[in-house]
Amino acid sequence: MKRGEISHYFSIILTLCVFTLIACADEGSGNGDNVDNDTGVETIRSGLWSGNADFGEVEFEVTSDSTGIESFKVIFSDFTCGIVTHNESIALIINPKLAIVNRYIDIDITLGGFQSNDYISIEGTFEPTGDYISGDFELENEGTVCSGSWDAQPL
Repeated sequence: MKRGEISHYFSIILTLCVFTLIACADEGSGNGDNVDNDTGVETIRSGLWSGNADFGEVEFEVTSDSTGIESFKVIFSDFTCGIVTHNESIALIINPKLAIVNRYIDIDITLGGFQSNDYISIEGTFEPTGDYISGDFELENEGTVCSGSWDAQPL
């Protein structure tokens, strides 16, 4: 094989590799722009939602554009964690809204006022159908940590 033929074959192989890489990049999007079209919030139902939790109930409101949460209510029903039994409701008006990112929310609420170290952390993920959410919570009272699950649907 002559020196000129080797560089010619190398050029052909390099060209084939480039076309293969381009084809693989375009394959995922189906339209050649290689952009992920799933924004994560387009299908989430706006309006009031309600559901059950191991501690009682949750109620919240999804913004009209389905991009955030504008209010969230935790309703405790005889929920005991450590030495504390909860039977209260905590309502939050969230302004600006709590953003929904990739169908996911994370809300942290301090219990017992500003000087308290007690809290409840609520995390959840909306289903791709946009009409169901489920997740977990963690609650700390006087050094005892309790956890469980919750879910909700639009009203």
